[in-house]
Amino acid sequence: FFTCHSFTVFHRNKIARACIFLSAKVEEQPRRLEHVINTAHFILNNGTPANPRVYQPLDPHSEEYKKEVEELIRNETIILQTLGFEVTVDHPHTHVVRAVQQLKVTNSSSTEGGTSGGIGHVNDLARSSYFMATQSLHLTTFLFTVQT
Repeated sequence: FFTCHSFTVFHRNKIARACIFLSAKVEEQPRRLEHVINTAHFILNNGTPANPRVYQPLDPHSEEYKKEVEELIRNETIILQTLGFEVTVDHPHTHVVRAVQQLKVTNSSSTEGGTSGGIGHVNDLARSSYFMATQSLHLTTFLFTVQT
């Protein structure tokens, strides 16, 4: 998105909010618009651990909330237009799972001291890939939290 648009025109946090909302739809894990807006509002307006603030969710009937909704939907439309409505994503971790399945890696080749060779690491990699495939929205939300 930002290869085509300027950071000065589109604020990164506003675009990130729209991307999370859009990706939840694309990954068939839709979230309510209210939930996305209030979660982003909490993350962006919460104090530091040394100076926490009491969080007040936005009132769905307030003007600020209505502006946030309009802006998120407008940004989602701009993102879709920028991407040419091409929102299919080829996740790299699916290739790792397929490769592990083709190798027919099992734990049956373990020795008394644990797994032999790198079998345990391959299975851990397969489990991590599966986790990333099934929990992509949670991972994105976590990374969004860490970045701000």
